[in-house]
Amino acid sequence: MPAPPVFHSAPKIAHAPHIPEGCGVFAKAPYGAYDGHMSPRDLLNRLHDEPFKPFRVRLTNNSTIDIPEAGLVVVGPTSAIMPVRTMKDEIGYTLVTQWRTIALSHMMAFVDLDPPKSSRKRPA
Repeated sequence: MPAPPVFHSAPKIAHAPHIPEGCGVFAKAPYGAYDGHMSPRDLLNRLHDEPFKPFRVRLTNNSTIDIPEAGLVVVGPTSAIMPVRTMKDEIGYTLVTQWRTIALSHMMAFVDLDPPKSSRKRPA
């Protein structure tokens, strides 16, 4: 009888130094090309930032995908499953109703999303 499979929890990811806001992940090479590709660790580091800040992923075709919560992304060695459309259930949990699998090599940069503007005015 074969031995049952052994499952291990994923190791903790060491955080890379923070990339300054407004900067792309990679330095731009001549003629608008980028000199590298996104690694799984780049995306995992951003997803595990404390505190988590919602962000936008800019892709090579100039489209974007917003990441409002860290738990909505599944990261693999060469691609990630990312939310395209979400909704809240009756309790307030986020459900992903549409998703895309994106190659990490098509991810160019992370951009912080601004928090929603409050409709309340500041007291004068």
